[in-house]
Amino acid sequence: GGATPWIARRIDELQGFADWIPLLMAADEEGGRVQRLHHVLPDLPSAARQVNERLELVALRAERHAGQMLELGFNVNLAPVLDVGAGPGIGDRSFSNDSALVVDYGIATIEGLSDGGVLPVAKHFPGLGAADADSHEGRSIGPPLSELTNNDIIPFKAAIASKKSAIMVGHSEIPDLTEGLPSSLSAEAIQGVLREELRFDGLVVTDALNMRAISDRWTIEEAVVMALRAGADLMILGTLADVGPAFASVDKALYEGHLQVDRLNDAAVNVLRAKGVNSCTLIGRVRGVMNTVHDW
Repeated sequence: GGATPWIARRIDELQGFADWIPLLMAADEEGGRVQRLHHVLPDLPSAARQVNERLELVALRAERHAGQMLELGFNVNLAPVLDVGAGPGIGDRSFSNDSALVVDYGIATIEGLSDGGVLPVAKHFPGLGAADADSHEGRSIGPPLSELTNNDIIPFKAAIASKKSAIMVGHSEIPDLTEGLPSSLSAEAIQGVLREELRFDGLVVTDALNMRAISDRWTIEEAVVMALRAGADLMILGTLADVGPAFASVDKALYEGHLQVDRLNDAAVNVLRAKGVNSCTLIGRVRGVMNTVHDW
């Protein structure tokens, strides 16, 4: 539903319940037709319109918008879109068909959001601009890896180099890489290309796992485990009803040996780092609490 000014109070209450591990509160504030907080925040132009503006203005607007998001309690923006081209489901959400322009305007947005105190999430790796279908509606197949490397992945390299952005992995299948799996569930795409080849060590988020590119073939329980195993750290679910089954599926996968503890620990550390929490300090604090309880 539409956000109201009361959302700030609700988020503040939730952060109070969270205590020493703060919550990441995210929204899609891309601009144009994808702006979830448009009821309570000023309108943003679409990416396609922003390329007609000076880079300094784009960065300044992003910084100002980040400050307004923070006032409501949102500390993560699922933006900018770094897809090169207006493929199905993308359209004016893309800055341009020219990867150089996408780099310039995408990085200006990332810098602005980060300077404003919000974590940007560049999306949708490895690029949906040339995919053959909208992954909201079903299977989406992108170009071969060599073509992506020479075009679509270039803006993501720039985002990685900035060291200021998380990366969202989309659901496109890459014919010579993912072996029929969406990139979001593929170890070859996430662990292989994103982590090892591009040396990204930050937070990896999946696109929503209730999109039909996923839900037509896998349950939420299956998709969550597959995404974690592939190298993702945070999974976007469809509804609140999915949360319990998702946690249960991770627990079961660990118990049965289908998911390694080290992989889950790495994901947890990446999430905690995004929250500004040192995992070693956290473990020490938990041990201190447990010792206090034991002494009592």
